Amino acid sequence: MAVRRMACLLSVLTVAAALPSQQPPPADQPPPAVSYQPSAAEQLSALLNPLVEGAVSRAQCGWQLAQLAGRLEQLQAGADAGHRALAELTRQQLRLDSVVHDVTALQLSVLAGGGRDGSTGPVGACRPPPQSERRQERAQTGVSPPGTAEVSVETEQAPQGTPAPTPAEGDLVRRPREQPEATPVGGQPQEAGQNQEPACQQRPAPLPGGAATYQEPAERACARSCLQLQRQGVAQDGVYWLTGLPVPVLCDFSHDGGGWTLLVTAISKIGWDPLSIFARNVFSPSLSDDYSILRYADTIRDLSTSDKFAYRIEAQAEKGRQRWGGVWFAPKHYSFVDETGTQTEVSLVRRFDNWTYKNDGIKRRMPWVNTGLHDNPYKMFPVLTTASRTEWWGTLVSHHSHGAHHHSPWHNPEVYHSGTMLYWMREVALP
Repeated sequence: MAVRRMACLLSVLTVAAALPSQQPPPADQPPPAVSYQPSAAEQLSALLNPLVEGAVSRAQCGWQLAQLAGRLEQLQAGADAGHRALAELTRQQLRLDSVVHDVTALQLSVLAGGGRDGSTGPVGACRPPPQSERRQERAQTGVSPPGTAEVSVETEQAPQGTPAPTPAEGDLVRRPREQPEATPVGGQPQEAGQNQEPACQQRPAPLPGGAATYQEPAERACARSCLQLQRQGVAQDGVYWLTGLPVPVLCDFSHDGGGWTLLVTAISKIGWDPLSIFARNVFSPSLSDDYSILRYADTIRDLSTSDKFAYRIEAQAEKGRQRWGGVWFAPKHYSFVDETGTQTEVSLVRRFDNWTYKNDGIKRRMPWVNTGLHDNPYKMFPVLTTASRTEWWGTLVSHHSHGAHHHSPWHNPEVYHSGTMLYWMREVALP
């Protein structure tokens, strides 16, 4: 028994000696690292976090894009409203110009004593009546013709103590000119002390060319249009001041029957927009510089009682006259400042060069002013054009922001670049 116990004790001691001793680590050594395995939830979260962050980022970008699109729509709406306001302002300005023109014509008619009706007619239509007839009429009636009350330093003296009469409101007060005047065409020499009627010239010479601006001469032409000048015997191309117009005009008597008034010259696209197309450099008519008096075209058109008028277009005029265009007849009620693009009942009566109507070329449509109010993918690039609302070929004048052509897309491929464009009118179809 004692032997067994001793044997067991020896076995225990032997096993204990064989086991490695486990002593606590010294105080200056760190504890052994513990191996950590992330849980499945943590692993799933690590995988999903980038996806969630990307989705949130895309959502934020989408929201920002939506906000930007909304602002762009607001800006576009504001721009459209501005274009509409600009178009309305232009229309009101044209109406005001028409009223001013009518008042000017009325004043000239009153001053002439009714002797100048300004209608398109034979030579002498604007000749003032003889002074002797007016003196005889005043002697018989004792009063001046209506609307021609005059105040002169050499009129008859009123009885002593009688106050001088005051002109009625609206009457024209005239004073003698300091310098001697020329004798009116068709009239008789004026007597000393007699008031002078405004004189005009039946056959004026053109103003000297090359002027930066053309100043109004002492005497205008009696005619109211280039066609009237031609009918009064004037045949020299050039710049003239006509009765009833506030600006000088350039007349062409050498091409297509003569009697043409220049409306637009476009040698570039610089400075052109839906406002400047109506009036630009109005005191400097020229074939070699940008110019427009389009706002006065309907006024000239209305001088005739004909049922149709004529207009002429010339392209690449820097290379020669009567190129890549033609002469058209249009109904009397068609307007040169139309903004709808619906005036299509025009007739081509003379063709310059070999071309035909087509989608990427000249259209059978009277040139119209594109104010940008229509659904046109080219917006305001065509300013004065024969194109439809969704095209741009057949354009006479392009917006200054358009840079693809020199200066406008006219007729592809023969006239890819329009070059200098000339736009003319004559108030009757045939001279």
